[in-house]
Amino acid sequence: LYLFIIAICFFKIFSFQFCKRVIAIFERRFYFIVGDSSSFTSNCKILNMDKLPDRFDVIVLGTGLPESIIASACARSGLSVLHLDRNDYYGGKYASFNFHGLNKWATNLQASKTSAPVLDQELLKEGEEVIALENSDGICDVSVNWHLRSDNNATTESVMDEEVKKNWRLFNADILPKVLLSRGEMVDVLCNSTVSRYCQFKNVDRFLCCTNTEEVIYKDVSPTFDLVPYTRTEIFTTTKLPPLEKRRVMQFFSLFKGTSGNLDDNPLFKEYADQPFELFLEKQGISGKLKAYIMDTIGILQADTTTKTGLNAVYRFLESLGRFGNSPFLWTMYGSGELPQCFCRLCAVFGGTYCLKRSVDGLVLNNGRLSVLQYHSIERVSAVITSGQRIDCDYVIADDCYLPQDYVKESEVEKVHRIAIITNRSLFHDSEADHISLLNLKRFDPEISPWLLEVGYEGCAAPKNLVLSHITAHGTKDTLKLIALAKKLYRSGTYENDLDGRPQILWSIAYSILSPDVYCTNLPSNLRVVPRATGSLDYSFVVQQARTIFEELWPDRDFLPPALKIDEELEEEMASDLTQELESSTEAPPVETVSRSLHFTYFKILSCSFLV
Repeated sequence: LYLFIIAICFFKIFSFQFCKRVIAIFERRFYFIVGDSSSFTSNCKILNMDKLPDRFDVIVLGTGLPESIIASACARSGLSVLHLDRNDYYGGKYASFNFHGLNKWATNLQASKTSAPVLDQELLKEGEEVIALENSDGICDVSVNWHLRSDNNATTESVMDEEVKKNWRLFNADILPKVLLSRGEMVDVLCNSTVSRYCQFKNVDRFLCCTNTEEVIYKDVSPTFDLVPYTRTEIFTTTKLPPLEKRRVMQFFSLFKGTSGNLDDNPLFKEYADQPFELFLEKQGISGKLKAYIMDTIGILQADTTTKTGLNAVYRFLESLGRFGNSPFLWTMYGSGELPQCFCRLCAVFGGTYCLKRSVDGLVLNNGRLSVLQYHSIERVSAVITSGQRIDCDYVIADDCYLPQDYVKESEVEKVHRIAIITNRSLFHDSEADHISLLNLKRFDPEISPWLLEVGYEGCAAPKNLVLSHITAHGTKDTLKLIALAKKLYRSGTYENDLDGRPQILWSIAYSILSPDVYCTNLPSNLRVVPRATGSLDYSFVVQQARTIFEELWPDRDFLPPALKIDEELEEEMASDLTQELESSTEAPPVETVSRSLHFTYFKILSCSFLV
């Protein structure tokens, strides 16, 4: 009985302190406005306000990663932000889905698009015009397939089919997967802004290298792989390299000591700067298997193979070793789609307003003319039309899929080719442990420079005994090359020989992400388009471009400055003051305020459980 009474007392104290904090945060207007569903608040009712405020400093269209970074930077610097997305999920092209969600996403892409809405001209002021926005997802060539075995073993087919469908919640498949470089720009932003507390990471702990690429391409044999040693300890203990090659690779690594990334000062590097990286390595006495290790694994960060870019990739790889474990790369637990949501949380904490599943119909422009002396047009966006409501703003940040076709260079549209595969095991199987593996496939097709990432149960991307494999490449054509490459690495469909050695594809989805170029000179002066999607391995380009856009529009403001340690103390102080006011007040609060508080409290509880 005593223990029960003590437990009840602790529960009341904890509940009281928690509610104080929730109320304080709500009073600072840290709330979300969402549509029917969202990744934050699955299957819960949140206050849905059809009528939004009439004015914001910044309106952001799309919740992809670059948009979310800029939105959080704006809110962190004190600007009022409205973040809209026509989808019912966060992330845009950087989203993650479970198995059912991914199939639904693919089905919606293949369905016909709704026609453009009729814009109400009565919302315009004198001297203004409105342009309709594009209703595009930026995804094409979608293909979903089951690859179950046809070996007269119906039981095996049924079991594998049920295994995938039964564990649909345990899959977290990325639309555009990437990894984080331990000393890269993304990690610095996450740490400085404290966004890192919203997500978890795991090391990419294996790097693979195909040892018989030529035979796989021309003779259609099964591929074989080596585990690449990349740390000093692994290089000295491996039996795959003779002592002479171990000495050469350590001499090669010593060339980067004391350079701080500035390789132009070294006359040895200057001489071969514009020549092939492969030639430079041969001049250093590095050839055979060792050369493949360096070019395929340590130089994976750069698709271009000139000596200058190759050495820069090697330096970035080596610099990141040892910061967070022995690997230079980090994987975002539960998928790369966590990162956009984390930055959206930061934006909301600093007053950002969010509304998913909200149509964005058009941009209101004041009449202007093009200036040949400026990078952008002198006409400006004065408002956004969303669901029949006009919302005024000073700046607009948009994903390219929202732009009208007049602003897009159709002749220069590149594509990021993607294929996600569910397999029964890894390419380099380890029966004792689960791994996150990275494999450079550039030698299979230098034109599209593909790379492969394998994530399983330990990376919270797939159930036990199954692996989710991602192959990413870039080019201007379709995904046929990528599909053909996948069939060289994995078994697909009917096969007779279980001794083949390759993993079996159970299910796959292939698609292309459009990456158009934009007529920057045609854009209104206060409209910016976020960087287009790329097939690069890490997030460096995304962060650099987001920072550039922010500093161009707001040069007097800091881009995601380090968080102050006194923030938590201020929140506690505000919670205490608010509690005293509530206790001393004899009047009942308005019904609307109570409703909002209850809805927001429910949201915060779900958000906390989501983070846990």
